[in-house]
Amino acid sequence: MAFASNYFRRNVSTNSSKYKKIEVLKYRFRFGAPPWRGNKFELKGSFLYAKEQSVGEVVESLIAQFCDSRNYGNRVYLLRQYKSSIPDDFDSGFHDETEELNSNDDRLAKQVIEHHQVIVVEGTLPDLVDIGIFTSEVEQSSSVADNWVKNEFDPLPSPEEVSAAVFSIVGSLSQGDDPTFSSTETVPLAARRKLIQLIDETFINAPGNTSYSFESDPFATLSDLGTNILYGSRSSDFKMLLSQNYLRILLGEVVFRELCSSLGANADAIAIRRTTAINEWISCHQDQAARTVQIPLEDGVPESGGNLVFLMHDGRIIRAPRLAGSLIAHNGDIVHCVSPLRSSIRYGLYLLKSR
Repeated sequence: MAFASNYFRRNVSTNSSKYKKIEVLKYRFRFGAPPWRGNKFELKGSFLYAKEQSVGEVVESLIAQFCDSRNYGNRVYLLRQYKSSIPDDFDSGFHDETEELNSNDDRLAKQVIEHHQVIVVEGTLPDLVDIGIFTSEVEQSSSVADNWVKNEFDPLPSPEEVSAAVFSIVGSLSQGDDPTFSSTETVPLAARRKLIQLIDETFINAPGNTSYSFESDPFATLSDLGTNILYGSRSSDFKMLLSQNYLRILLGEVVFRELCSSLGANADAIAIRRTTAINEWISCHQDQAARTVQIPLEDGVPESGGNLVFLMHDGRIIRAPRLAGSLIAHNGDIVHCVSPLRSSIRYGLYLLKSR
């Protein structure tokens, strides 16, 4: 493991008995880029916190002081063991030696954050988050498969045709594991209703919600919940980002951890979608994310369309069941699409892991 030169002094002192002093390290990465790699840590300086503050209060103060409030996914990490040097590649084992601190943590900071330990503040810029775009145009690069999608796979293509289409899109026949589906409700009804209410209210209150053009501003902050309109949103396909802390509080730690377990890591981005794109579909594609967990927030009715379909390299066509509150998990390399939406409003929650 490569280590950078010494960033911190081991002994940090303060003259006040009411405060503790910690050193803050800043790290940034953009969603869609290789996580942690190619980015350098930056020593931001010292930070004083009152001993009687809660961990959550310290987290919020750190984010407010050291992070751009427009960024999504700002996080705070505590080193479990003090290091006098920091690795150039945070993901190379060093990340396992940290503990993430959350803004809803009511423990006393003085009992958790030792005098000499280092806080790491990370800011994420989600300009590359992509959960697909509904369209009514056949993509030239996947025209054969997209015509199948447009016609809702009627007639059904042969396995040989499916394999050939996958190869034309991917350039290989290696896609990894099959998608997985849960048959039980993981996200409870009360939480689903709150998420639907949140995106409905955000949609109604969004400035100029009939169209969006964020060429110079990929997302606009809308509330103190950490919600942001996602680039490419429009009135018929409204997408917004959600902070980890808000989703954790809404779902509870047990459910939140189950979602992260299905993802295989903490989410690098979380999004909610509200779709009324009647007679539009999502073309056959691979994801920018390494892995996605999707949770339908309402039950799907077969005649309403909008079905998630996976095209496998061996010629199989796998249709994902749409059960409210259940999990749909898949790797980004699997070619997939969504059939035309015929009626109703669709709501979905997405957790994404960056490549």
